Amino acid sequence: MRGPCDLGRARWKPSRVRRSARTARFDPQTKAYLERKRAEDKTKREALRCLKRHLARRVHHLLSMPAGGPDPSGGQCRNFREVLDIGASNLDLVRSIYANWERGDFSRSDWADPDIEFVLADGPEPGRWRGVAAMAKAWSQRLSPFDDYRTTGHDYRMLDEERILVFVAHSGRGKSSGLEVADLGDPGQPAALFHLRDGRVTRLVVYTSRDRAFDDLGLEG
Repeated sequence: MRGPCDLGRARWKPSRVRRSARTARFDPQTKAYLERKRAEDKTKREALRCLKRHLARRVHHLLSMPAGGPDPSGGQCRNFREVLDIGASNLDLVRSIYANWERGDFSRSDWADPDIEFVLADGPEPGRWRGVAAMAKAWSQRLSPFDDYRTTGHDYRMLDEERILVFVAHSGRGKSSGLEVADLGDPGQPAALFHLRDGRVTRLVVYTSRDRAFDDLGLEG
């Protein structure tokens, strides 16, 4: 079995360093760790190397734990296998949502938390709604100008165990104009950000452009 040093040599690549830097922007523990290292007069690159070794040791230790064993962090972090299971379950849920939307079926809402927050982050009519009924009404108004409207998920990215960013494509036909949705000139590839907890979507943010999603999340394209 690989040790933590082997994990670092085998798995750490420049792309992962960049992802760690992006993670530090929104993960409080990672940000605090890097700030401590920078306070020790380490350069940004040196601080990221320390983070790499720290994460490699932590992942190695968690993977070595027996399933269902005690949490060595005293409750501050869960069993690593459990985290992976949660992430996989959330991804399956989001994929099942798009399986319906790809068929033009927007009728189901059992995936949504009763108090879900629904956000149209940009576009001609941005807004924010709370609750399943309000979300359904906003969706209905958004889809009403189109016939045979469908949304297809093309790229699913797990930002962490509770957030999934999906890049999508829309299709349909304008009722008045007869134009296909693809002919309406989207400013960029649309995206949707799902926040999930306990098997339900607690927040859904819809973007008309992936660039706006990246800006909001502090990510690079």
